[in-house]
Amino acid sequence: FSPTLGVAFRPTNTLVVRAGASLAFDPETYAYNRNMTLNYPENLSLSLTGANSWTPATTYSQGIPAQVVPDITKGTIPLPSGYAINSLTQNPKRDYVETWNLFLEKQLGLGFVGKAGYVGTRGVDIPGALNLNAGQVLGAGTAGQPYNVKFGTTAALDLFTPVNHTHYDALQSSIDRKSVV
Repeated sequence: FSPTLGVAFRPTNTLVVRAGASLAFDPETYAYNRNMTLNYPENLSLSLTGANSWTPATTYSQGIPAQVVPDITKGTIPLPSGYAINSLTQNPKRDYVETWNLFLEKQLGLGFVGKAGYVGTRGVDIPGALNLNAGQVLGAGTAGQPYNVKFGTTAALDLFTPVNHTHYDALQSSIDRKSVV
């Protein structure tokens, strides 16, 4: 249910009051679903990293390592070292945006019209990628990545989860003059 409501009221011939509000959800958690289509084995995206930022992961003569072809006969597929993956939290939340506004519009005379109002927007539970394999020790390079230490992988292991809220508040105003023909 995503309601949108707007009202306008004219208390005098020269003053108008307008207000509105809405609630909008990310359609079918599309922000999450689009990120899941980029996973191994559907997308074979290999990440190679040297021991530090000055060491190459491989040489020209060694070439790019052969791609690992997944065995899909067992029902589960282990993630080979070096392959990135995107994952969801166990119970993902659907993000949404709330918006509202209130405006006053007044005829000022001599063809001038003044308008001033407040506009507010809140983004709630905005999804983002949290790399679970990000380095935990400053300056340690790949030795500081937790899943490199445990499983020998330096690839990004992104957990898509609500990580952010956005806030926007504004005063909008204008003075216009209607041209007379």
